[in-house]
Amino acid sequence: MSEDGSKLKKEQRQESILDTALELMCTKGINGTTMRGIAKAEGISETLLYRFFKNKNELLFALFEAKIVNIAYTIQELIETTKGMIPDPVETLPLISKLVQKRIDKNHKIFNLILKERKALRAIIEKEGGFQMIFKDKIKTHTFMGLMKDIANNKSLTNYFQRCKDAGNLRDDLEPVHCANLFIKILWPTPIFDNNFTQPINPMLPDAHSQKAFETNMKILMYGLAPDKKH
Repeated sequence: MSEDGSKLKKEQRQESILDTALELMCTKGINGTTMRGIAKAEGISETLLYRFFKNKNELLFALFEAKIVNIAYTIQELIETTKGMIPDPVETLPLISKLVQKRIDKNHKIFNLILKERKALRAIIEKEGGFQMIFKDKIKTHTFMGLMKDIANNKSLTNYFQRCKDAGNLRDDLEPVHCANLFIKILWPTPIFDNNFTQPINPMLPDAHSQKAFETNMKILMYGLAPDKKH
């Protein structure tokens, strides 16, 4: 596809460039992907590509904003649905996890890139000053890390587990806030939000393709939370 023959609107072109870059980075790695290679794969000139992104790092973080932040907001919205759910983890957590997993599976490429390229990403993010510096002018309501904090400390989810405990569907020795935090960690397939990638990867967290591991973790959580009468 030639540049002259492709009359995509600006927004469509930018989205297409990001998708093309993601494909290349998943195959060749971040360091192995060049702006020239992205332009060639997209079927446009390097000059046009640089009109959209001044360098590869800017393109990379635009990719994060387009993919990861939207997923974060979606998961936050899904967690809010717990307000109207039956206070029983065995009954309702599978419903939430399936909805979340569908959204993660739909975007498995970006999660796989993060898992495979975490060392390169750490170096780039540290060089650029961290997620907060990168996203501070791009997210109107929350900084990226602020959004992650909101999810990790989600009051709706903690309240849900408190309702479960009040209904006798949560073990007496468990704290609702700890249950909420554990549930969030299982929902996210990668430790991408831990201190700007400076923490070592958690080998217990499944990647986006590990559906079986995800389901196993959810079963452990559900039946570990339930009092003996629910087993």
